[in-house]
Amino acid sequence: MVLIYIIRHGETDMNTSGKINDANIDTSINDKGKKQAKKTGEYLKKVRKLNGSNCVIYTSPAMRAVQTATIIKNEINRKLKMQSDERLLETSKGVLSGLSKTDKLNKKYSNDIDKALKKGDTLHNRERITDVLNNINPKYGVEPIAVIKKRVVDFFNNLPMDKPNVVIVTHAGIVTSILIHVMRIMQIINGDQSRGKNCTITAMEKTGSKKNPIYTLLTFPNTEHL
Repeated sequence: MVLIYIIRHGETDMNTSGKINDANIDTSINDKGKKQAKKTGEYLKKVRKLNGSNCVIYTSPAMRAVQTATIIKNEINRKLKMQSDERLLETSKGVLSGLSKTDKLNKKYSNDIDKALKKGDTLHNRERITDVLNNINPKYGVEPIAVIKKRVVDFFNNLPMDKPNVVIVTHAGIVTSILIHVMRIMQIINGDQSRGKNCTITAMEKTGSKKNPIYTLLTFPNTEHL
């Protein structure tokens, strides 16, 4: 059995600007983000009892994730090894990258999705929303769902089970993708509920075998440490 702690990176100025921050934009965490990361590391060490010998840390190679993971690592144990993995990078939003959420093009993207959804459809309908996004995303250069799913599922299914605790520092879009494609939870993808605030923790348990892994959601999203 492995306990997995999935953490969204600390706050950045882009997060508070209302602009879309994706894989194409590399930003640093701000002072608040550093404090969030420190509190997260303290929580994992003191409450979850993580130390230098019973856990491993994986991080997205994006600056904001690496900075967050480094602060968490130093709180747990400075000698703890940290591994970077590109499969944990944020999703790419194509031409929407860096735009304000109120930008005309971003609004058009949202309107295109709304128009494509039939009356009575909701984002809870996995097949329906997937079909809609697969048709619309290429027009805006947004990373295809199939590509996101492949890298996220591949990372988790090949996650070593030699340590009882795994810490993963990643991004809002990847947290959502993990819940959908790994946990197969669809009803919580609306809005920020599935993403959580910066440095919130989603905890899950991995059992079974490499061929037949079993994932169980334990807490989501955990903010008691912030």
